[in-house]
Amino acid sequence: MSEELKSVTMKLSPRANRNAMKIQQDMDLDTKASAVAQSLEVVATLSDIVGSDGSLVVEQPDGTKVRVVIPGLSGGSKPKKHEQPKNSESTHV
Repeated sequence: MSEELKSVTMKLSPRANRNAMKIQQDMDLDTKASAVAQSLEVVATLSDIVGSDGSLVVEQPDGTKVRVVIPGLSGGSKPKKHEQPKNSESTHV
């Protein structure tokens, strides 16, 4: 290989490596973003179907329905705009 060609190849190689690494990082971020979006969809769906008391009706494979209460989970009714959550005191200084 001529010296000029070696010089050009050596100059391009680090840039090509950086570009390849950047493309791989972008692909990894896209994969992670997709997983997060899917998780958010599941949470949104759960909040739509869970009762205000945290109960969920699950249909068994045999067709029977079972009411399941999930501790710490609530859904259904959301606070009205004029209602303030109890733990959100303003601390403006």
